[in-house]
Amino acid sequence: MCEWKTTARAREEHQQISGGEICDEGCLMKTYTVKWTIEIDAATPEEAAWKALEIHRGPASLATAFDIYDQDGNHTYVDLLE
Repeated sequence: MCEWKTTARAREEHQQISGGEICDEGCLMKTYTVKWTIEIDAATPEEAAWKALEIHRGPASLATAFDIYDQDGNHTYVDLLE
C-alpha cells in the first residue's frame, strides 16, 4: 500500500532523474538494500551460500529479520514476526 502519491509530472521527473519505479497506485518507490545475516560452517563460500539459501527458503524457516538500508544509508531493522 502506498504511503503517498504524486502528480503525473512528479512521477515523470522521478523516473527520468533516478530511474525510480512507480507502483500501480502511483507512488514513487525507493531502492533498498536488504540484508539477512547468518553464520554458517562450510568448506567453501559457495557451500555456505547454498546452505544459507536452503535455510532461508525452508518451510520452517525463521529467517524473518532483516537489516534494511535506504539510498541515503539510513538503517532500519525489520522483524516480520514482531
